[in-house]
Amino acid sequence: MPATPLKYFLPQKAANLVRLRRQSHREPSCPDCAYALAEERLAEAQRIARIGSWEWDILAKRVFWSDEHFRLFGFEPRSLQPTFALVLQCVHPEDRDRFSEVVKKASEEHRPFEVDYRAVHSDGTVLFLNSLVRGVWDPAGGMIKLMGISQDVTERRRIEATLDRQIEALERAERFKEESLEALRESERLLSEAQQIAHIGSWEWDIETDRMKCTDEVYRLFGLVPQSFGATIATGHFLYHPDDLTLRTETIVQALRDHRPFAYDHRIIRPDGTIHMLRCTGKVVLDPEEKPLGIIGTSQDVTAIRQAERLKDEFLSAVSHELRTPLNAVFGFGSLLQDGIAGQLNEKQSDFVSKLLLGADRMLVLIDDLLDYARMQAGKFSVSPALTDYPSLVEELVSSFQPDALAKRIEMKTSVEVAVLVCLDRRRIIQVIANLLSNAIKFTPNGGKVQLRAFLKDDRLVTEISDSGHGISEEDLPKLFAPFKQLDMGMTRRVGGVGLGLSISKAIIQAHGGTIEARSGPGKGSTFSYSIPQA
Repeated sequence: MPATPLKYFLPQKAANLVRLRRQSHREPSCPDCAYALAEERLAEAQRIARIGSWEWDILAKRVFWSDEHFRLFGFEPRSLQPTFALVLQCVHPEDRDRFSEVVKKASEEHRPFEVDYRAVHSDGTVLFLNSLVRGVWDPAGGMIKLMGISQDVTERRRIEATLDRQIEALERAERFKEESLEALRESERLLSEAQQIAHIGSWEWDIETDRMKCTDEVYRLFGLVPQSFGATIATGHFLYHPDDLTLRTETIVQALRDHRPFAYDHRIIRPDGTIHMLRCTGKVVLDPEEKPLGIIGTSQDVTAIRQAERLKDEFLSAVSHELRTPLNAVFGFGSLLQDGIAGQLNEKQSDFVSKLLLGADRMLVLIDDLLDYARMQAGKFSVSPALTDYPSLVEELVSSFQPDALAKRIEMKTSVEVAVLVCLDRRRIIQVIANLLSNAIKFTPNGGKVQLRAFLKDDRLVTEISDSGHGISEEDLPKLFAPFKQLDMGMTRRVGGVGLGLSISKAIIQAHGGTIEARSGPGKGSTFSYSIPQA
C-alpha cells in the first residue's frame, strides 16, 4: 500500500498544530522572541508528528538534523555531528541503493522526490520512514542544498498491514462463501437429478407454520408442476386415496406422540386419474426440550416395485403349484410301490424306491424353503401362535430323527422341563427344531452326540440343540443366519442344502418375538439356542 504524503497529518496531530498557532498570537512579537518561539513550536510540532527535518549544505559540506530527526534514529539531539554517511548507515541495508537513487535524482532534477524505506534504530529495531527530498539551486542553476523531511510511519504501516491481512481474510472468506454456494448449488442440482432418476422426493413439515418445503420431485410424484403452490400438511389429503387417509393421520399422530421414525405405503390419485403407490418414510424433529418442531421425510414412487412383487408372488405361487403336482404323483406312486401294491419288490428295487421318495421329500423341503424366503423378502412372513404341549411336540419330532441318528451311531439325548402349555405356531416351531436337529446330525461325525434341552427361564421358553461336531470359527458365527450362506462348501455338497434353513429359522423365531443365536468354536462342537415368550 503506498505511503500517504506527509502533508496529511493525523487529525489529533493537526489539532495540536492549530493550538500552537493560536498560542503564537498571544506571545510577545519582538523579532528574537518570535524566532525562538517559532523554533520551539516547530520542534514540538515535529515531536508530536514524529517528523524530522534535515538539510545538507553542499557548499559548507555540513549536514543539519532537527532534534526529532536525531530521535527517529535513536540518538540524543545534537549528541553527534550528522553526515550523509551516517544517514546511509541508518538506512536498512536492503533499501540503501533505492534511497541513494532518490537522493541522486533530487540533486539532478528540479523537483521533489518521495521515498518509503526502512531505517535501523540505534537499539536495532526496524522503522518504516517516509521522506520527501528536494534540492535548492542558485540563480546559475547550481545546487547548493539538499533538504528533506522524514516521518516515522511504522505504526501506520502496522495498521495498514493489519488491515491488509483483514482484507485478505475477508476476500478469502468471500471466495470460500462463493465456492461453498457454488458447491451447494451443484449438490442441489445433483440431488434433484438423483431424486428425479430414483423417483424419490424429500420434504419437511413445520408444525408451527403448517408449511411444507418439498423438492421438485415430490410435486412430480403427485403429478403436479414443481413449486406450483405452497404445500401444507392438508394439501396431501386431496391427493391421497380415500382409503389411505386414516393410515396417514394415525401414522403422523403416533410419530409425534412417540418420537419414533415411521414408514408406510399409501396410494395417491394423480390429477390425471391414475393411481400410484408411494413409500413414505420420516422422522420427528425435536427441540432441545424434546418437543416436536416438525417432521422430515421422503416419498418414493414404488408402484413398479409393488407390481413386480405382486407378479413375483403370482409366479412363485404358480411355480409352487406346478412343482408340487408332479411331486405328489412321485410320492403317491412311490408309496404304492413301497407298499407292494403293484407287486412285491426285491431288496434292490425297494432301495431304489426309498431313495426316490427321499429325493422327492428333499425337493419338497427346498420348494417350501424358497417360498418362505420369498415371503420373508416381501414382508409377508407371519406366524399363528396357539397353546401347545411342548414336550409332546419335541418327543414326536426327535423320534422322527432317530433313524438318521442311528445310521451314524449318534447318541441323541433329550431333556424337556416345560410343565405348562406355551403359545407358539406349532408348524413353524417344528420347522425350526427340524432344521436345527437335521444340521446337528448332518455335521456330527459318526459316533458323536446330539442333545436337545428345553426349559423355562424368566417367562420365556428356551431351547438348546448341541452337537459334538467340528465346530465353527468365531469370525464365521455372524454369517450363519444370512440367506444362502454356506460356510463349508465341501461338507455342504456331501450333506446337501442351499443355505436357507437358518435364515428362515431366524425369521420364524423373530416373528414369535424371540431371538436365536449360535455358540461354537473349532473342535468344540456347536450349540444353537432360541428363546421365545412363554405366552
